[in-house]
Amino acid sequence: MKTLPEEADTDRLRPWTAAPRGWGSLAASGSKWSGTARRRHPPLPEAVALKLYRFVCPSASRRPGIPSACRCGTLKAAQTCFVSLALLTVTIVRVTIPGAWRMSPCAGSFPLLAAAGVLESYAGEARTRDGTPVDDKCVFRAQVMPGPRGYDFWRETLGGARLAVAPMVDASELAWRLLSRRYGTELCYTPMLHAHVFVKDARYRRENLASCPEDRPLIVQFCANDPDTFVAACQLAAPHCDAVDLNLGCPQAIARRGHYGAFLQDEWDLVRTMIERASTEVDVPITAKIRVFEDVARTVEYARMLEGAGVSLLTVHGRTREQKGPLTGLASWPHIKAVKEAVKVPLIANGNIQYLADVERCLAATGADGVMSAEGNLHNPALYAGTHPTVWQVSLEYLHLALEHPCPTSYSRGHVFKLLHHCLSMPENFDLRYRLSKTSRVEDMIGVVEALRDRMSPYHTGEKAWEPDPASEQARLPMPPWLCQPYVRIPPEEHLKKVQESQQRALQIQKQRKEKQKQEEEENEQQQQENGEEDEKDKDGSDSNKRPIAEEGEAGDLSKKKKKKMVRNPRKSFGKQHDHYEKCVCRNPKGGRCSHGLCRACCKVKCYTQGLDCPGHRILVKTKREKAAIYYAQQEALKKEEEGKDGRAAEEDGGEKLLSSQTPQDQRQEHQTMDSPPQQEPLLPLTAEAEARESGKTDEPLGPEGVAAEESIGTLLQEVPNGLPDDSPPLTDEEKDSQDSGLAKAVT
Repeated sequence: MKTLPEEADTDRLRPWTAAPRGWGSLAASGSKWSGTARRRHPPLPEAVALKLYRFVCPSASRRPGIPSACRCGTLKAAQTCFVSLALLTVTIVRVTIPGAWRMSPCAGSFPLLAAAGVLESYAGEARTRDGTPVDDKCVFRAQVMPGPRGYDFWRETLGGARLAVAPMVDASELAWRLLSRRYGTELCYTPMLHAHVFVKDARYRRENLASCPEDRPLIVQFCANDPDTFVAACQLAAPHCDAVDLNLGCPQAIARRGHYGAFLQDEWDLVRTMIERASTEVDVPITAKIRVFEDVARTVEYARMLEGAGVSLLTVHGRTREQKGPLTGLASWPHIKAVKEAVKVPLIANGNIQYLADVERCLAATGADGVMSAEGNLHNPALYAGTHPTVWQVSLEYLHLALEHPCPTSYSRGHVFKLLHHCLSMPENFDLRYRLSKTSRVEDMIGVVEALRDRMSPYHTGEKAWEPDPASEQARLPMPPWLCQPYVRIPPEEHLKKVQESQQRALQIQKQRKEKQKQEEEENEQQQQENGEEDEKDKDGSDSNKRPIAEEGEAGDLSKKKKKKMVRNPRKSFGKQHDHYEKCVCRNPKGGRCSHGLCRACCKVKCYTQGLDCPGHRILVKTKREKAAIYYAQQEALKKEEEGKDGRAAEEDGGEKLLSSQTPQDQRQEHQTMDSPPQQEPLLPLTAEAEARESGKTDEPLGPEGVAAEESIGTLLQEVPNGLPDDSPPLTDEEKDSQDSGLAKAVT
């Protein structure tokens, strides 16, 4: 059984007093450690001590490389102190401590470093001075010691950042954050992430947490409306950022449907619960971004509630929830000033930051610790640097960053459109705007920007004189359109005035249409009266043609609007109108001129299977088969005639050889035989039914002879699947007249 040493080694314990801030939460005073260590043991390995130091000091783990404190001798102190604690009471099992831990004195002022699951103490082997075993319950009596909060967090972790870029959906990706940092931005946010999707989708987390060592300090922003989901998302994001922000300021319609953002500012209990749980269960600080109420007092009360819930930093957007889009207007700096005077946490002011001069004016007017810009940064990333570079310079710089740190193409296209907005609004650059809208690769966007540079750079260098149209938008800009500058919206008053003018024009057009319609109705009534068609009047003098609004049977299922139309137009039917048509056996509309009352598809099948004609669908199977039979019969007869001629020619050739051996009497007999005309087999005459059908004078079915002929014709058509051969003789004039008369008869 291990017992505690009786004597103290003050040289080993002295480094606790020299440890930097943050170690004090782990160390007891020197008096409590007197007489507790005797033997000297080798210190912990440097890697283990450094890892412990980084976990104890959260700010150290956010910086790349070994902290400067470790290089100044603190690392050696950490090695010494950690091994001292291990020798006294605990055995190091695994080093995965998620934050700083505070020791609780117990069992006769005997300090225990009891981090559950991290540093485990074997209570059965550890004893106090008097030999009493340490109670098991005392081993795990430890509390989470949070990292720096409030102004300590702002100064130590964020480095006292004063210039921040707002979290923007589809716009605050890694490439844009790096570009903004090159031009003076000190603090960046990720785009607003959906907490529920972030927890469920690993790919969503991987894509939106993409970062690099230069991308610090960084705050991850979530929208959420459930405490459990928000805490889970914060825990997943904590290792990749310096703080987590809760979005309480998004005013868009999608936030209304999703019940998050600025539409949670009336549910204080829910917001308080989310922030309280996250601030106590997550290792990194929790911040919040809000919008103001119209009432200053309510805004101040709202901010105090958030401060009491545990936020370490507050960002206040000086616009209300209703100020968005064309009605954005100016932010209220007096609201921000009132909040700053009421809370004790760092405050960042958001709104009306378009130029670098606006930064100093805002800080002086509100007393805020920093400023944040959103739309101003999108149109001029060099806003905090106080410069106005050319749009093609910034665009190309961003696109090359996008190639190095890939992001969705829509993000890159949106950034380039905003940077080139004033140039692409010029008619001579409409072709480039169209090309940019169709691009799907960053390389193609680079080509568009370079083409714009080639067009506009002569104006920038002075080779060409810039003379814009006085009535154009570019003429009203404070700077040339090829320089990065803010996009200025029209005031809400002007927007509302334009809306009212548009509504008045619409009402005037509607009034003119009604007057024209009324005039046409009066002209029609006058014309009807002239023709002797007078409307009948009821006894009470009302128009008898007008129907009651709630007429049973006819208007029972109509809306009120249609019922009113029925009163104004009694002769018009406003019910559901369906075209009634006769149906084929296949439930499709049948042909209006079909001889068999079928649709075209069914009629075609019937005609080919039964050998019928349908002039309405122009399907003449029977006629073509009969003509084919006649044609092939004639061809067969001609073939036999040619064979007979060939035989007679052969006989003549052989007969000349026999003349010498024949008598004169035999020669005369043979000569008479040759002079007589050959007897041909007569063509088979058409039956009466066939002749009648040929002339189109009957529609009776085929007789036995016709059926037999049809079978023989079918056999021939199998050899010629497309009907008549290509070399079939053309129809004579009589046949055409016969066919046209039959078709006309069938149609009528």
